[in-house]
Amino acid sequence: MTTPLLNVSSISKRFGGVTAIDDLSISLLAGDRLGLVGPNGAGKTAFVNCVTGFYTLSGGAIHFDGADISTLPLHKRGRLGLARTFQNIRLFKRMTVAENVACALRDYADRPFLSMLRFGGGADFVKAARDLLERVRLADKADQLAGSLPYGEARRLEIARALATRPKLLLLDEPTAGMNEQETQELLADLRRNADLIPSMIVIEHDIAFIREISTRVVAMDYGRKIAEGSADEVFSHPQVVEAYLGAGEADV
Repeated sequence: MTTPLLNVSSISKRFGGVTAIDDLSISLLAGDRLGLVGPNGAGKTAFVNCVTGFYTLSGGAIHFDGADISTLPLHKRGRLGLARTFQNIRLFKRMTVAENVACALRDYADRPFLSMLRFGGGADFVKAARDLLERVRLADKADQLAGSLPYGEARRLEIARALATRPKLLLLDEPTAGMNEQETQELLADLRRNADLIPSMIVIEHDIAFIREISTRVVAMDYGRKIAEGSADEVFSHPQVVEAYLGAGEADV
């Protein structure tokens, strides 16, 4: 049997008397593209926060790439190959677009002072950053301040910065939120174009068409629990999903 890249086993997360995650188990094989759906407040972002170390677990265990990461701090999880984006874009707005990517490059993050001394200082990092920016169609914006980018480009920059860490698993939290249809299609094309840099992925998204296009498997959540799992067609026609998430009949999916 193939060992999962990510194995989340019966985790829970409580905030006082509020349960955000309730006995949730999800596994992910290397190469999977998992879509995570559910209504607002279902626990999707809480799940990502638990996996990446922003939240400490109230119960259960998380294994990633064969290691128990249940109690590891978030920076150590990042070094193991977990990378994420956020619902609300988080960039270093007073740094340039290229600098935002360069500071996340794996070699620099692992050994920043030594890295700056090798091969003529920071020139190698600038080139590596620009190569990534070329992949997300932002090379012409490399010297602009990140804070000057329009929303869609800022989202692509956040993804480029995550890819700079050379992740084994990329977690995207509502990447198309606030985008129009054209921007959404461009983002989808970017993710496909850079599939060689994204071995595995978990995507939280409310755009059902986007989930259908990007995912190999879908998990639906409600009230911190998993209520359905399978192909997009199976999940989006599941009665509990229709009731809890879509709020419409199957014909409207």
